[in-house]
Amino acid sequence: MGGGGGKSRGRRGANASPNPPVLSSREDLDRALRDAAAKASESDKKKGSLVVLEFTAEWCTVCQKIAPFWRGLGSDAKVVSADRLVALYTIDVDASPDLTNSFGASGLPLFVFLVDGKKVDSLVGAQQTALRKMVLKHASSSNK
Repeated sequence: MGGGGGKSRGRRGANASPNPPVLSSREDLDRALRDAAAKASESDKKKGSLVVLEFTAEWCTVCQKIAPFWRGLGSDAKVVSADRLVALYTIDVDASPDLTNSFGASGLPLFVFLVDGKKVDSLVGAQQTALRKMVLKHASSSNK
């Protein structure tokens, strides 16, 4: 599933592509975390990285409802200018059972927040306002 090119490009926040890249394995996730950390350390303006994972499925109507908001979140002005580099990724639960199980995704959509590679929070459901607030909260370097 998903194009092979999306997996290697990785990062959002700089508006690299219209959709967050799809991760399909633990190796993809590890590569994404390394890429986000490297890009954050290369920047004089960013203080670490926030990776947000969206666990979704094609059959999930609630997931489809929030999909346009999720796709646009990476270009939100406050997200782009946040203290931390913000990278958004999508994981299809049917195509990636190993990642789904490792994060305990039981309700969809599930958003998992990783600051500098460590899980700090999660959110279940299509709650646009809550999702944006959580992204901005964890994208702030004053929030550890």
